[in-house]
Parts: sequence; structure tokens; C-alpha cells
Amino acid sequence: MRSQVRASLIAVVVATITACGSGAPQADGPTPPAGPTLSQGPDPNAKAIREFDFSTAKWFDTPRDESVTLDGSKPVGTIDRGQYSLGDKPIVYGDVDADGFEDAMANLTRIEGNGLSQIWYVWLWDADKETAVQVLDPIAETARCATVVTKVTPVEGAFRVSEKRLDLADIGACSETPPHDVTRTVSIVDGRPVQAEGYGGYGGNCPQPGVGDADAYLLEDTRLFTGPDDSTTEVTGEDIYSYYGLPLGASSRLNSDDWVLVGFGPNEDSATFDEYGPYIPCAWAQKTG
Repeated sequence: MRSQVRASLIAVVVATITACGSGAPQADGPTPPAGPTLSQGPDPNAKAIREFDFSTAKWFDTPRDESVTLDGSKPVGTIDRGQYSLGDKPIVYGDVDADGFEDAMANLTRIEGNGLSQIWYVWLWDADKETAVQVLDPIAETARCATVVTKVTPVEGAFRVSEKRLDLADIGACSETPPHDVTRTVSIVDGRPVQAEGYGGYGGNCPQPGVGDADAYLLEDTRLFTGPDDSTTEVTGEDIYSYYGLPLGASSRLNSDDWVLVGFGPNEDSATFDEYGPYIPCAWAQKTG
């Protein structure tokens, strides 16, 4: 009898296991919850600018107010009038205008006589036209007997520029590396460069007073903006004082019938720009006369 009972129990267990492992229909139960919805992820073209060939692009040399189309590794132009090529510093990528697409910061080399300049520009990716578009404001420049750009790095929403700059009151010898470290962080808003840290202001390479031109003139009741338009962000602060006297040069990008770039600093009592250190920030002010 005991053997018969044991055999019956074994048969029941085997039958149960077989039913569970088979394709037999199961009793109705609650519907399991749906899995999480997967996002689409970043746009597959978010890094499309990395395929853009800057070495054959049409560049605008803003300080000279002239355009030049590069020819790959072959220099364009003549040394006596200006010879151009893509700069040898690495191109840096990052989204600096918050549109979800990477932008770039690249440098254009100009050789003229004994002078050499490497001018850094931001290029924005135009997703509709599927091409890169140059922002015409120079962001930084390495030049003989002047500033040396040591590094450009991408940070959140901006490019950070590290420079070695000269004393405004004493440029020293051309063979010497400029002594002062300056760091600027630049983003692009409505197609114009802005300072992303500190007091803000214009994000391009602010003109600096030269030796003997360091007199600072306090401007009363002057409103400062990041661009030549009062719809742009205003630069404000209780300890900000604006001063006139920056040499703008011939560039139409830095000259306007109605607006002018103005240097500003935190100390009303200063009589000369050189007391502000090796770099004077600037912003746009509307002309009054």
C-alpha cells in the first residue's frame, strides 16, 4: 500500500512539472505592466560638424574685412600681402548655442611679412542647411609680440580660452613668453559671442589699449550690453564702471554708426587701464553724440 501511495504522489508531481513547462494554456491573470518607453536619444546628426572640412572652407578675416577660401594644405595668397591656411591647433567641438548640435572652434593662420597670426573663430552647425557657419567675431588671437593662446577646451555650453597676455603698460621683449594667465569662457547667444562667466559682456577678443593709450575715462550713466542692440543682455553690477578708450581698428564687425565697444572694470578710482590687470573686458554701449 505504501508503495502505491508513493507512486501516486510522484506521478502527480511529474504531471504538474510537465504542465508548467509545456505550452499548455494558463489561467487568466492580470496583464503585466508595460516596460519603460525608450527615448529616441540624441539626434544622429548632433556631431555632423566633425565631418566639415575647414581646410577648404570660405573664411572671413574680420580684422582685415576680407574673405578667403582655403585650398586644403596649400597656402592661399602671398606673404607680402597675406598668406592664409588652416591653423595647426586642434579643432575643438562642443555645443555653445544650446541647439543640440555640436559647434566648433577653429583657427585661421595668416602670415604677412615677419608677422604671424592665428585667429580663433567659432563655427556654428546649421542643421537646416547641413553646413557650418562662421561667427565673424574673433574670439582669440595668437600673434607675434602679443597674446599667446595656450589652450581651448569645451565646457558645458561654452568654449574656455586660456591665454598668456602681456602687461598693458610694458610689452617686454618679443622673445619672452607673456607673463600673465587669462581665462575667458565664451558661449554664443543669437549669433554673437558673450562672456559666460564673471560680469558677462562681449565674448569676442576685446580690443586692448596699447602702451601710452591707457588713460581711462569714466562714462556717466552708460548702459552696457553683450551685443550692439539693447535687446541683448545688459551688463549690470553695483561695482561696475565703464570707460571709453578702446582702439577698435578698421573692422566693420567692431564698428557701428550707433554702438561702440567700451572697456569696463570694478574700480571707479582707477586712473589707468593697466591697473585692471592683463585683460580688460568690454561690452557694447550706444553712442550718445
